[in-house]
Order: sequence, then structure tokens, then C-alpha cells
Amino acid sequence: MNTTALGQFNITEVDGLEVLSLVDNSIDYLSTIDKKEAQSFRQWTKKRNGQEWTKNHSQLPFAEHGFSMLVRVLRGRKSVSILFDTGISADGVVENAKRMGLELNEVEYVVLSHGHYDHFGGLVSALKTINKANLPLIVHEDMFKTRGNTNTDGTIRTYPKLPAKEQLSSADLINTKQPYLISDGTILVTGEIPRETSFEKGFLQHRTLIDGIWQPDPLILDDRAVVFNVKGKGLVVISGCAHAGIINTISYAQRIS
Repeated sequence: MNTTALGQFNITEVDGLEVLSLVDNSIDYLSTIDKKEAQSFRQWTKKRNGQEWTKNHSQLPFAEHGFSMLVRVLRGRKSVSILFDTGISADGVVENAKRMGLELNEVEYVVLSHGHYDHFGGLVSALKTINKANLPLIVHEDMFKTRGNTNTDGTIRTYPKLPAKEQLSSADLINTKQPYLISDGTILVTGEIPRETSFEKGFLQHRTLIDGIWQPDPLILDDRAVVFNVKGKGLVVISGCAHAGIINTISYAQRIS
């Protein structure tokens, strides 16, 4: 990792980003977006593949509870792609990539924002589709814990667990709590984010099973973001649920860079 004496990270400036939403809670096929920086699915496919492809393409992406972004980092003539989270269903992220005409084998890094099932549900099938030995998969040790939340009657709803490390053996697990630079310094994974604002109190109903006892775990310390330094724009920060608080997240990204 490239750090200064002050503990700051030199994020290499890039020419641009292309952020493609593979899984989100909703999808809108009808609205138009005036800004050049953001395009609807139809606008993007027309620009990328031509109007004829869009007209004949009957399988549109679908929405599901969860989150996954394919981020292309553009620097000169080179492009590096990372997959940030993998949605909730086993095959949703793979199916939507297919419907968008994307080949997931372009992915060179997989980063999980935190260890909740709506962000890692498609991880095993995504790794299989990417099909690269020793693909860097950046995690945090807390992601492998058993988690849940309290219902209104006081019972605990247990969440599905992250796949066991044996199921992820094709990937190179990078387990870190600290900020971590990847891709020649162009991408910074924040690591654990300090909770400093008074108004971002976390997920108060969240619980983690420790020694057979459900313990309060509102902070969800494995929550991280990815940070980029884009020419002419400055820092671009992408978060998942921002359990750390989006203000805490942005402030920390500024401080460590």
C-alpha cells in the first residue's frame, strides 16, 4: 500500500469511471435523464450497441432487493473493472449482466461492502462466472459472523451467512480492516470507518451471535466504501448501505486521501 508519513493514501488520478448498476431495489425503463453523466438502461444500450440491439432485446434487467455495481476505472487506454457487491439472489447479478450484454470475466477485483446477505447473495455464482483463479476478493473478518435483527416481538430473525471460506477457494481472500489500495493505486477500499457524527447511530436492531448469545451490534464495523480520484471531479465515493453513516464515510475518505 502506498501511504505517506501522515497515513494518507495516494489515490492515483484516473480519467473517468463507468458505474453500471447490476442489482438495485428498483429499475425505471421510462424516464429520461438529461445529464450526460447518468443514462437510463435504454439510453446506455442504444449508445453502446445501437438502437437495433435495444429494439430486439426482449430480456430487460430486473430489480430485486439488494445491491451490486460493476465499476470500470478508465485510465488512458486501459480499463480495470471491479464488482462491488453481488445482490441478494443466487443468480440475479449474473443474469442481469447477461441481459445487459456484459461479460463478467472482465472483473479483476471483487469487493464486498459488508456482510449482509443482500450484498453477497450472488457471490458464488459471480465467482464461477468470472472464472479466474486467485481473483482478489476483499473482505472483513466480521462478514463471516452469524447475524440477524430483532423483530417487534423481541425474537431474532437470523440472516443467511456468507458462504464458507471453502466455497470461496477459487478466490484470493484479502481480509483487511485497514484502508487498502488496489489496481496500481487507482482504487481505495476504505476499511473500517470511524463513527464520529452524533446523528448517524447505526442499525439499532442489528445483532451478532457471539458465543451462542445474540449481542447488540449496531455499528456493523465491516461496512466499507470504495473511493476513486477522478480527473476534474475529485473524490468519487461509492457505498453499499452506508451503515457507517454516509457523512462518516465521506469524511473518512477525505481524511485518508
